[in-house]
Amino acid sequence: MACSSRAVRLQDSISNWDQDLKGIRDLDAVFHDELVILRDHLRRRLEQFALNPSQDDISVVQLALLSDGRQIKELELNHSATRAQKQETYGHGME
Repeated sequence: MACSSRAVRLQDSISNWDQDLKGIRDLDAVFHDELVILRDHLRRRLEQFALNPSQDDISVVQLALLSDGRQIKELELNHSATRAQKQETYGHGME
């Protein structure tokens, strides 16, 4: 009976560990996914404006596009600046 109980606890521990490992993602993959989301947002905004250009919306669209561009640039700079630190944290998570 004790052996069966240990086996169940061991199986549960392995299952939990497997779930934890699945939650750890490669840093470049996370960066790429976030970048794709921002670029898709930017592309959709441009497409919407191209389909329905309105003179009074130009300044709003320009500000939104500038904001999107800044977010992309900030993401790229942040990824470059903190990559080493994130890589170390990622390495500890994989241990």
